[in-house]
Amino acid sequence: MKLSPTFYLAVLVILLTHFLYYPKWSKGGTEATISWDVSGYYMYLPASLIYQDIKGCNFKDSILQNYGPTPNFQQAFVHEASGNYVMKYSMGQAISFLPAFGLAHLYAKSTAYPADGFSFPYQLAISLGSLFWALLGLYYLRKFLLFFYRPKIADWTILGLVLGSNYLNYSAIDGAMTHNTLFTLYSLLLYVTVRFYQQPSYLKGAAIGALVGWAALIRPTEIIACIIPLAWGLQAWVWTDLKQRLQFVAQHFGKLLLAVLITAFIGSFQLMYWKYATGEWIVYSYQDQGFSWLSPHLHAGFLSYKSGWLTYSPFMLLPLLGFGPFFKQQRSLFSTVFVFSLLFIYITFAWDIWWYGGSLGQRAMVQAYPVLALPLAALIHWLSQQKIWLKLPIFGFALLSFYANLWFTHQAHKGGLLRPGEMTKAYYWATLFRYDKDPERLKLLDGVRQLKKGELKEASLVYSDTSWQAQLDQNQQFAPIISLALPKMPEKEGLRVSILAQIIGPKEWEFWWMTQFTVSLKKEGQLIDEQMFRLQRHIQEGEEKRLYMDLPVQGADSLEIKFWNADGKKAIKLSQPEVWRYVLD
Repeated sequence: MKLSPTFYLAVLVILLTHFLYYPKWSKGGTEATISWDVSGYYMYLPASLIYQDIKGCNFKDSILQNYGPTPNFQQAFVHEASGNYVMKYSMGQAISFLPAFGLAHLYAKSTAYPADGFSFPYQLAISLGSLFWALLGLYYLRKFLLFFYRPKIADWTILGLVLGSNYLNYSAIDGAMTHNTLFTLYSLLLYVTVRFYQQPSYLKGAAIGALVGWAALIRPTEIIACIIPLAWGLQAWVWTDLKQRLQFVAQHFGKLLLAVLITAFIGSFQLMYWKYATGEWIVYSYQDQGFSWLSPHLHAGFLSYKSGWLTYSPFMLLPLLGFGPFFKQQRSLFSTVFVFSLLFIYITFAWDIWWYGGSLGQRAMVQAYPVLALPLAALIHWLSQQKIWLKLPIFGFALLSFYANLWFTHQAHKGGLLRPGEMTKAYYWATLFRYDKDPERLKLLDGVRQLKKGELKEASLVYSDTSWQAQLDQNQQFAPIISLALPKMPEKEGLRVSILAQIIGPKEWEFWWMTQFTVSLKKEGQLIDEQMFRLQRHIQEGEEKRLYMDLPVQGADSLEIKFWNADGKKAIKLSQPEVWRYVLD
């Protein structure tokens, strides 16, 4: 198969991003390749193959101390009945890591690197292995698209996904996450499914079973991938189609049964692990996390500033629009692709942690992109036949989406302005397409809704207490609440509430454990406004600094100032609270 310059451009973008822009394998701590969720997927391998301690995980403290992949041991939890550790994530991604892990371990044992599963050879090997998965996925996605569209359409579809969506991040930088592997498994499944219906065979049936089983072993909800081979090309509302499919199933029952058996066999790996580790066949390893099936977070999942899919990958609006031309061009495929997409979106956004932690946009949507590539290709094909006046606005939207995606990707890593999982509407619009860093904007992440710029106009002191002080730490989580009555003030005035803060010892870097500075405004005892920001975002170790919050008075007659250490263990000293009034600009 001859590859075009457009396809090579897509590959080049991924390679340059991986090796030159952000070589994650060269990072340490929580920025390393094997960190956060990836370290959880991966932990099966060192626990079983290096330390032979998958039940006890007694090696965990040394790994956390030497490499710091997470702030604490989050990769497994203690099973109450057995007292043994159980891995949080299923083992499918660990299997995808196995070849790279094996090569890294052999290399580490023959060199001076520690053969402990987390030293540099392992980081590099897992990164390169993940890059291989990405390139394999793009190659087979192209082969699949060529069944239905000419090469130019297939190549522009792939380039669009690379430049316009968060797939770039989850293939070139965070490729060790499950979404990259699943993207490739879906690309392979689509390709093999088409080939199976062209020329059924036991080998292709086995491949379908292996791909569906492996995808489900990585993320159990990916069992819906079985819809693709079962319903491919089926128009369920057309009786002749349904009749022909039943005849096909009867004729090739053995091949389809083989696929089902292989899927079940691969799924049994997880059951056997749970039985070995706990004595139970089924263990729900996500503990208190689950699904809201009756109230999926659809609006938030699509459009929220926190982690909305289209908010951070606006280009992906195009495949949704592409379902129209796709229905006309590939009617026999429409039902399968449309139903799968709806079900996938429903399951993805029904998860209660719908923002998926520190995710660049909706990372859980990435593995569905090979399926969504079909309506995207349909739109591009339709657009290629339209007049220039219709092409230009969509082309302009695509270019802007490309720039936005590159900006989001940069700011999620080197730029530092994008804070995945923390974003708010105010912060989003205050930073979008900017490159300068203003620490004051960080207040918008926490609950401050507007920032005061420049000097205070006609400022006068309302309250000051030089004797008030508190030190918050692991044992002292709350400071005494400061409550005071406000003088009668016109609504055109504002309040500046400030505190003198000093970090004692090491600084708290994890935002959920940072000290929260909250100001509540009340009128006749009723809360009318409350805003908060985290102090450690704005102060460094050993530094003493006055930090402040500005609020419009809004007719308030009293306020409360509160400090909470947010269950953090690190210390901060607070003193000399002040409240100033001033005239709003």
